[in-house]
Amino acid sequence: MPGLWFKGIAHPAAREDGKRDHSADMSSGEITATNLGRRGGTDLLYEHNHADRVGHVTSSWRGVGGEFRVSGVVHDKKMIERMKSGHSRGLSLGSSVTTDMDGTRVMATQDELSLCVEPRRGGCYVDEIGGKRVLRSHRASAGAPPTPLPQPPCRPPSLAGAPRFASHRYRDNPNSKPSSKSRARTTMSETATPAAEPGVVPSSLDAGKTYSEDYVADLKAKLDDMTKREASANAGLAAHKERQRMALKGMQAEVQSFVNEAYELAPEDQKHEIVPMQSFAQSLGEAENPDSALPLARVICLSSSKFKRDRSEFSKSSEAAEQLAAANKQIDELTADRDGKSSRIAELEALADERQTAAEKLQAELAKIGVVRCVPPRVPPPSSSVVPT
Repeated sequence: MPGLWFKGIAHPAAREDGKRDHSADMSSGEITATNLGRRGGTDLLYEHNHADRVGHVTSSWRGVGGEFRVSGVVHDKKMIERMKSGHSRGLSLGSSVTTDMDGTRVMATQDELSLCVEPRRGGCYVDEIGGKRVLRSHRASAGAPPTPLPQPPCRPPSLAGAPRFASHRYRDNPNSKPSSKSRARTTMSETATPAAEPGVVPSSLDAGKTYSEDYVADLKAKLDDMTKREASANAGLAAHKERQRMALKGMQAEVQSFVNEAYELAPEDQKHEIVPMQSFAQSLGEAENPDSALPLARVICLSSSKFKRDRSEFSKSSEAAEQLAAANKQIDELTADRDGKSSRIAELEALADERQTAAEKLQAELAKIGVVRCVPPRVPPPSSSVVPT
């Protein structure tokens, strides 16, 4: 079942005095800076139960009235039915508040957003589901701004600049038919013949004329002026489209490279889905509608540049990681070699001390039996501080 898209208010506008009713409440700056749509979107839970994930948040922004608005999509089938029936349309933020040892608020993070039956904060409800408005507020206060009314599906055509003999009528229902009275109603300029100029007697040649020469000349002048304006607008539009096509030609190589790489990365059963994009990239410079092709091409170029930049940075990071690993390995080898040599030196010193002790014992034994004469160690004479003359 496809997901159900929604919009709503997750947090009311911050207090004007800057104070908070609760430590988890958001300030005006936090409402502006918080983005619940990053990193794939914040989890959307039901009644703050992490075991019951029903969707995710796609974006968040500061509303016109300073409130914290969010948009998201619900994937859970049961939750979709609850939202459609009006059972669970409340929105509640799950926040983590960090304080110091004295209990003073240091910072707060928004961990998740939950759909609920009744929110703690007033006015935090889903107000749009599937592109349709499902919640409207009415304020009875005389000082409150009026609640906006829904606009009609279309507006009547403007009568500015229309000829005086044209009759325009606007009907809300296109299938309705004018009554006999409205069919019989005409304007005076449609039927009345303009009065003749003083001193001019109409002849048989002028009998078929209805409008004066000045009036017709004025209409012709207006028509010429409108034709010139239309030609100028068409020329400007053509120049604008030509500039767009030149920009598309400059991006064509980048777009083709990105699309072809996506085609190579796609599995075999999905390659046919990318073939239309390859055709789009090949004919990008001659697009019939550059207004619609330019935004898509621009997005592809920006994404391609970011992808290449991330790949380059990742490659550099990989090289740095490899160099760091090699250096660490070399350090470990040198450390092990040093430790081995230190251990060997200690062993040799112990062996030398052992042999020295054995030699001294042997010499002492030989001295006892008179084989060798034990010579006492020579003691250097004491130094005198008196210098002989």
